[in-house]
Amino acid sequence: MKATLTCLIVVLSLGATCAAAQADEPISTSAAAKQDKHTAAVHGKVIEVRRVAGGPIIFELDGKPGAPAFRALVYPMAVARFEFLPETRYLGKMVEVSGLVVVRKDLPQMWINDPSAIRLLPDQPGSETLPSPAQ
Repeated sequence: MKATLTCLIVVLSLGATCAAAQADEPISTSAAAKQDKHTAAVHGKVIEVRRVAGGPIIFELDGKPGAPAFRALVYPMAVARFEFLPETRYLGKMVEVSGLVVVRKDLPQMWINDPSAIRLLPDQPGSETLPSPAQ
């Protein structure tokens, strides 16, 4: 019994390690729908950024305005954490967003609670991830 329990713990921990490693592998916006309810790093070009008054900042990636391939939304409570205008910082640039992918109405999306979950990809000017302000 003890050996079986030990084996089960080892198998479960290896599975958790593999799942964590998979979450770190960046995926395209077109592959994001297959990651429903899983953590992922998704990369794509920001085609539209808009703010909803009193609501989230919405980043649309790939596709075309109004019909994106992926959507990242910044929680309203996290909007104040941006130390710059996301509209000018990310629009037209390749980014990577990290978090939980949820498919809603056939559109994969992700809610972001911190600006550090969005970063410009390295080959672009200003590609560093900016630190979050102290809480």
